[in-house]
Amino acid sequence: MAISSPWTISTPRSATVGSSARSVRVPVTDVIDWRNGGIGYQEAFGLLHERWGETHYHHWCHTISNAQIISIGVLWGDGELGQSICRTVQLGFDTDSAGATVGSFVGMSRGADALSADWLEPLDDTIDTGIDGYQRGAISDLAAETVDFYG
Repeated sequence: MAISSPWTISTPRSATVGSSARSVRVPVTDVIDWRNGGIGYQEAFGLLHERWGETHYHHWCHTISNAQIISIGVLWGDGELGQSICRTVQLGFDTDSAGATVGSFVGMSRGADALSADWLEPLDDTIDTGIDGYQRGAISDLAAETVDFYG
């Protein structure tokens, strides 16, 4: 099961973060323009760090830089789970949150059947959370509930 189109690349300005979130939409649109302009991953890495790097006052957990990081991971990950997560985490900043977000995005867009057993088997279809009512359960049940809700 997969959510049909969680993010439509052809309409990023409205579909990515919503029409009122200009502060995030513009930097995400920049990343999409980089990809559409033929910029490679290493150059995107450089542009990101030039904008948000250690020479500028910037908190590593900032929303805008991490929105760009997530966008780079998705766009240069080419729909492959491992590559998408690795490219995201290699960019730095809030690596655990950004990597988890990209992994969730790729998983939802591709569906569990398209993911490698190398990723799925260690999880044993089990999730542990701190969310009341969902402390321990089956990932497949949570995915089905999500699809039913957003479907």
